[in-house]
Amino acid sequence: MLASSIVVIDMGVAALPVDDDYPAGHGRFETLSAFLVGVIRAAGGVMICYQSLQAIGASHAPSGPSAVAALLVASILRGVMASWKFRVGRKIRSSALVADAWNDAVDILSAVAALTAVDLAMYEPGRFLVADHYGGFVVGIVVVITGLRVVKGASSELVDAMPPTGLSAQVIPVARTVPSVLGIDTMFVRKTGLQ
Repeated sequence: MLASSIVVIDMGVAALPVDDDYPAGHGRFETLSAFLVGVIRAAGGVMICYQSLQAIGASHAPSGPSAVAALLVASILRGVMASWKFRVGRKIRSSALVADAWNDAVDILSAVAALTAVDLAMYEPGRFLVADHYGGFVVGIVVVITGLRVVKGASSELVDAMPPTGLSAQVIPVARTVPSVLGIDTMFVRKTGLQ
């Protein structure tokens, strides 16, 4: 919820018009929110790993059918949300919305891993009671990797890395149509927000 709230707030700020303080617009706030979502994901993954390892050896009752139902409902809802965010985020080229979609997709993976661990623990508690802790650790690793992937992509945008060559190749013919352009020696392309 924290990550999604950051995305909603920063996308609103990114849509603000150009002003004296931001002559190039507020688009970088959208990229900044993607970066923050990645950092939150990675930090959350580290905490999941830590908590899962700390709980190994602790005695507790196995989870019940209500845990299975909650995980199934969460997976379905996150699947719908992730699908919509990926589609819209890619369409409008929003790194923040795509980062939040990855957030949802990892939650689905996490729920599947947790569901497997809960099922094992319910099936044979004496033998598989710690399965949910090991499953949690695996989920934490996946969350960390996904968070770092989002941070890497947002960092590239923040430091003005060149976009894929396909986009750059599309810019050259458009630039040649400008009447005063005689030739193109060097081209720099930069992404700011959705532009």
